Amino acid sequence: MKKSVFVLVMVLMYSLVFSQSKFTTKISGGEQWLGKDVGEFFQGSIGYRLTGNLQINLGAASSFMKNKQTDSKYQINKYGLFFNYGLLDKPLKFEPVFGLSYIQFKNNDFVERNAMIGVDMGVRTIFVLGKGIKTGVNVTATYAYYLPGSMIYTATFFEYTF
Repeated sequence: MKKSVFVLVMVLMYSLVFSQSKFTTKISGGEQWLGKDVGEFFQGSIGYRLTGNLQINLGAASSFMKNKQTDSKYQINKYGLFFNYGLLDKPLKFEPVFGLSYIQFKNNDFVERNAMIGVDMGVRTIFVLGKGIKTGVNVTATYAYYLPGSMIYTATFFEYTF
């Protein structure tokens, strides 16, 4: 048993050390809309490029929303697993986004539930700035049963590939 755990750890370390240029980190910021509410959106994620075109990301986002009618403020936290698939080649890339997310509302009476599961669909346009550095625009809509419509965000992002 100890030998198999040792072999598994060694294979994992080997793959992490020698699979460079497959891991990415991304930060993004922009605007989010939910019904008539609007707020600032911030997201951070880490990703792994499975193939040349397919990437899987694990991310966390937070939005600080404001309801214009009641002048109340609330926060939305979102944790998700996303897949990107590249369609165009460098220096301009176009990637559809699909994912699943867990959504939490704080200080909000606007929706029925404070936590729910959502489906994300969107698109990313990527500009390659240099070796390992990318920037672009991301537009994604989140659909959930208990939301009054879709939750849409648009953000500018910076991504670094190790």
